[in-house]
Amino acid sequence: MVWTARPIDLVDKKEDGFANYASLFPTEWINRHSARSLWIEAYRVPYPPVPDAPDNPRSADLGNVCATFIRSVLTYQSVRTPVVDISTPEALPEIQMHPPQMQIPHFMDDWVPKTPKPEVRPENPDVVVGNPSGGFVLVMHNVQVVNHRSNLGTFVILATPHHTKEAPGNEDLSKERLKTTAGLLGAVMGRNAIYEPLFSFQLNLDGTPVDVGSVVFENPANFRAPNLTEGGLALVEVAAAYLSRLPAETRDRAELSLRWLYEAMTDKMGIFAFVKYWIAIETLTMVDTTNISPVVRRLAFAYNCSEAAAKSRFLIGRLANLRGEIVHKGRTLAIGQDLLSYIEAVYVDVLAQVLGLTSGRMVERALKTCGRTALELMQAATPIARRRLQVRANATRIREQFGARIATDDGV
Repeated sequence: MVWTARPIDLVDKKEDGFANYASLFPTEWINRHSARSLWIEAYRVPYPPVPDAPDNPRSADLGNVCATFIRSVLTYQSVRTPVVDISTPEALPEIQMHPPQMQIPHFMDDWVPKTPKPEVRPENPDVVVGNPSGGFVLVMHNVQVVNHRSNLGTFVILATPHHTKEAPGNEDLSKERLKTTAGLLGAVMGRNAIYEPLFSFQLNLDGTPVDVGSVVFENPANFRAPNLTEGGLALVEVAAAYLSRLPAETRDRAELSLRWLYEAMTDKMGIFAFVKYWIAIETLTMVDTTNISPVVRRLAFAYNCSEAAAKSRFLIGRLANLRGEIVHKGRTLAIGQDLLSYIEAVYVDVLAQVLGLTSGRMVERALKTCGRTALELMQAATPIARRRLQVRANATRIREQFGARIATDDGV
């Protein structure tokens, strides 16, 4: 069903500083889903030209998502993406620590806050998170809420029921529904329908303030510290030199695999990062085949063991099965940071063999760091629907810890 509504002035703000976005979605659709809050996301639509853009909001009922196209000026808020550093207490005399601090284990899936919340002050919008036993602190600079006002333009605003009368909301699942719909719009209407994302937040229908979270950021302590000594830089030079000397076809595969590795490392969505890591491995060493034998063979050489031992020790077959579950069965798996570190280490060990470098035994190091076996890592990759409200270091955690305080202290 398609609705066409009266013109709405989205520049007029409510007391909470947000435009009346709830009025963009038909009451009939909201009531049908018994929604108490919506998760909404907006995209800029730069084309078609102005004469062909809708004068009034037009909404399409897409089942559990409603899509409204509108030409207007949008007002909204966001949490500025923090600049994250790792430091030591001694190096930060100008930033006051607020004990008890928050715990930072190796992987952020288990980032558990302690009370009271870290203090955020307008004159010093830094959040300091400590790990006394580890001797380091995580510093998030410039944590603050920002007001935005768009230019006059055409936008699509997607909404899905979040909290309902029957069940509390799950941010992961709500965002998945919206991303699925954004993909559908892109497929049917073309990329211009979802050209530029603007915002994503929870819209409460009872008039209470909107929940705004930051984009996902990652704990640098999860990852290897770069070796900036002369020896560390020399190793990079050697790797580049060996790469340049590979036969042309092998070099092309290796270079393309490195670009896939970069895409995987910078993708903050675990399931997509996992698939990209696997593509990097496949591009690097699985020539004209989907058989995992070349990967197992190179790992066996790196760890000076038989292929049978490498197969049972590193479980590359199970990694391939997880990829198959995602790509061929369409299962949305909860991929944690430890598993991503593991598959990244597999790539690095295999790359060392392709280049002819001494193995750094990165898989072994990854397992030692996380304190889990390869089997445990892969068994943890269960469908998200079974894991429900997981504690994650994403926008939910940032909003819960800092959102209300920021809104008060910054006077937004």
